[in-house]
Amino acid sequence: MPCLGALNRRLLWALAEKKPLSIDTSRCRQCNPAVADWLAREIEACNAALQETNKTPIKLVHVKEAASASQQVGRRSFFQSLFHAASESAAEFARSQTNLQYAFDPVIWLDRQNISPSGIFPRLSLAKTCTACGLCSMLCPEKALSIGQEANGPRLFFNPIKCTGCGLCVNNCPQAALSLQAKE
Repeated sequence: MPCLGALNRRLLWALAEKKPLSIDTSRCRQCNPAVADWLAREIEACNAALQETNKTPIKLVHVKEAASASQQVGRRSFFQSLFHAASESAAEFARSQTNLQYAFDPVIWLDRQNISPSGIFPRLSLAKTCTACGLCSMLCPEKALSIGQEANGPRLFFNPIKCTGCGLCVNNCPQAALSLQAKE
């Protein structure tokens, strides 16, 4: 991950829920102070949720850069390294020209982690006025809402792991039956 700024409290929870997590944020402040402040708040929120469930909080560490070893290089080694570096650079350039693009979707990743939601995930309350019309499930960009059949009729199901708290469901419910409690 080139920038830790891509992490949010939900991703941190998924990483730290199952086993202890250590993160080096020591270089973030000099790179981008706003991202460093935001990341500190996200780690703090995740640590609060981890402590509520008696899990190990995220540990902040500082990894020192390895010292470069100075050694004498022979003529043969120098030219071998030079030709090897040139061939590697050419191969890397060729790979960069293939236009491969990768996207990381945190909602899909979170859903596949088999984690349990905590207080940092949004919560949805459903009033008795809900008719299970399905509009909210059609509008949800992350498919956190779905309509399923039960013995007494259709029912709305909510997956807090997929929910980003955007509020589209609440703002468009014709019965005003939904209430979203944002993450802490």
